[in-house]
Amino acid sequence: MDLSRRLEERGVEVSWPDLMRDLSQVPAVMVELDGQGYQLRTDLVGAAYQAFAAAGVRPTPTVSPLGPRPEPGPYGSGA
Repeated sequence: MDLSRRLEERGVEVSWPDLMRDLSQVPAVMVELDGQGYQLRTDLVGAAYQAFAAAGVRPTPTVSPLGPRPEPGPYGSGA
């Protein structure tokens, strides 16, 4: 079953371009603070939450701790 049908079944009336716009306004970035990594995302806007729910996935938390950053190896960043 496709996402547009699931949204329709949930009573969410949104055009595909508007839905894509709403989802594009939920970027995530990685930051480091005191040697600890974090992923930060913006708040969900418009129909973005309904799209996640209809897809059967939970959006990531607004702040996700990623743990300590690995030490660079002898040949570069280790990434």
